[in-house]
Amino acid sequence: MLPEGKALRVIVSGRGGRMSGQVIGVLDTTPEVELAQIVGKDDSVDRLKTDVDVLVDFTAPEATVAYAHWCVEHQIPMVTGTTGLGDAERAILAKAAEHVAIVDAPNMSIGVNVLCDLLYRAVRSLGVEYDVEITDFHHHHKKDAPSGTAIRLANVVTEARGRELEDVACYSRKGPVGARPEGEVGI
Repeated sequence: MLPEGKALRVIVSGRGGRMSGQVIGVLDTTPEVELAQIVGKDDSVDRLKTDVDVLVDFTAPEATVAYAHWCVEHQIPMVTGTTGLGDAERAILAKAAEHVAIVDAPNMSIGVNVLCDLLYRAVRSLGVEYDVEITDFHHHHKKDAPSGTAIRLANVVTEARGRELEDVACYSRKGPVGARPEGEVGI
């Protein structure tokens, strides 16, 4: 909790990015928040101000990992919406979250988060007899595929079924591949 009258000081990483621009736009119109610094994904963490309350990150996996290490070192919470993170990067974020608060959400829209809740309930109710196929398509600027949102939805399905995504995911079906195995999740 901040003292009364003190603004929340925020670093936004990802200068020039689409989501970072949206975040900066919101912060600029929120009186309780001060935009302390904007940095690019290629800027060194040595340039970051340390008299801040949170770092907001929408960059690339390698930058996100560097920011996570920096946040742990300086005990500064982090919010990241970076997509395209692999298992190694997710493990680093999980380890960092043992030391500082980290919000890691590949899609922060209310609608998608409600969808995740509804999807979990539907899968639990319907069981493995029902096939799941997640179709992911985006604007031509999208740099990772499948998207973080598609992976999140697939993880919700496998969590509801008590399985691990890497054990049941199928990222491509082309040609005469035969019937889909029970429990497989197509992405």
